Amino acid sequence: MKVLPLIAVFAAAIAIAQTPPIAASHGEGVAISPNGHRATFNYEIAKRLGTTANTSVVRGRFSMAFPIQTPAGQPDVARRIVMTSARVLVVSGHNADFGGLATMSIPTPNGPETVQGRVQVHVEDLRPGNAPATVPAKDLIRVRFFRPSASNPDGTLAFEYGGAVARGDLVVRSAP
Repeated sequence: MKVLPLIAVFAAAIAIAQTPPIAASHGEGVAISPNGHRATFNYEIAKRLGTTANTSVVRGRFSMAFPIQTPAGQPDVARRIVMTSARVLVVSGHNADFGGLATMSIPTPNGPETVQGRVQVHVEDLRPGNAPATVPAKDLIRVRFFRPSASNPDGTLAFEYGGAVARGDLVVRSAP
């Protein structure tokens, strides 16, 4: 009789996986900040209805690397932010805000230092993916990383980046 509960769990998992998202966003490419700093990004996040009434489930991934120039002959290093657990996704028109628990890896002379915290990402889907390069509007991305803080439950802002997508695309969608 232990098979019946197991079948119910599998059926619920399949139902969730096949449920179309309420909201979703994805993107991959290179962004350039107003002061010329480049960052590569790759993410996919979606919100679906949960198995119980009035609940939703957010799942996704996000990573961004900020290359740091090194002297000739040495490999380039990069600050990296990786979301380890998606927690929230809010879509409003062509804008999406999402975030969750994350790590930030910072290069140091003694090797990378890893900081636990949370990331907030804001994306603006301003240019259709099939638009010609002459279309002036470019997608925008802003990333903020917060370290834990005993004095502030939201954490302390440790890093911030914002830029226009120079190569690639950001897509923001919500269910009708």
